[in-house]
This record gives sequence, C-alpha cells and structure tokens, in this order.
Amino acid sequence: MLKPTLKRWTELTEQDFAEHPAWTAWYSPDEMEALVSLGFDEVATKGALQSIGWSDEYAFPLPEAGAAIPFMRLCVSARVTTKGDHCLQGYLAPAAVTVFHRGKRYAFNRALRDISIRQAEELAAVLGEENVFPLQIHLPALKRTQEFDLRGR
Repeated sequence: MLKPTLKRWTELTEQDFAEHPAWTAWYSPDEMEALVSLGFDEVATKGALQSIGWSDEYAFPLPEAGAAIPFMRLCVSARVTTKGDHCLQGYLAPAAVTVFHRGKRYAFNRALRDISIRQAEELAAVLGEENVFPLQIHLPALKRTQEFDLRGR
C-alpha cells in the first residue's frame, strides 16, 4: 500500500517531476476513493493529511495511473519542447503549463496573459531564442502530446 510523501508545492523541483509522473494536493473527501483505487492506504493517507491540517499547500506524488484521474489539483509531469527545440522538464496543471530551467520556474497561463508573456520573454532570452512558442508538451504518463501557445490570442 502507498503512503503519501508530502512536500510543499513551493518546494517541488524539476527532479520531483522527473521522478514522478504526477503530483496532487488534497482538495476534498471525494478524492479519497480515487487515492485508495491507486493503492494508497486510506488510514495512512488520512493520518498524513490530518498531520498537516488537510492543507492544500502540500502535494504528494501519484503513480502513473493517477495522471489520468481528474484530481482538482493535478499536475502531470511533462517534457516541454520550445520553438527553438530546447527540451525542458515541466508539468501541466489544469490552467497552466510550467517549465524549469536552471532551478527557476516559468509558468504560462492563458488567464494571466501579460504575466505569462513576460515569463516567456525571460525564458526566451535565457535560452537564446526569439520566441519559445508554440510549446510542444509531451505527457509520458498520458501517452500524448499537445501544443500550448500564447501568440496571437
């Protein structure tokens, strides 16, 4: 049986997403059944979550099958390729895609377009690219690739 290994969202690293296919945080009691179906021990999971006050500030890794379950705070590990062919580790969340480069996070969210454009310009400059978009997002756990682009929208 699996037991959740809790880690603060803000402390998740590139290596965490390279080692685990998906991460999630506690959202509601409705998700416990899904966790148990993935092999998590219900008593140990409840105990771990209770020890942090059921806070959603902590995430825990999921097995590969967890990447296909619609957890509210699901982040699926991704290999992201920029327009200039740089391959970066990152993750796909419901509203955004995030990549890591040299220990820094760059997040892109269509709902936060101005901030995302600034992040993209900063990443492009560091990578020596004119523009990082479109991004090709490969999700190994889901066996699919999708595109993410902020240009012209």
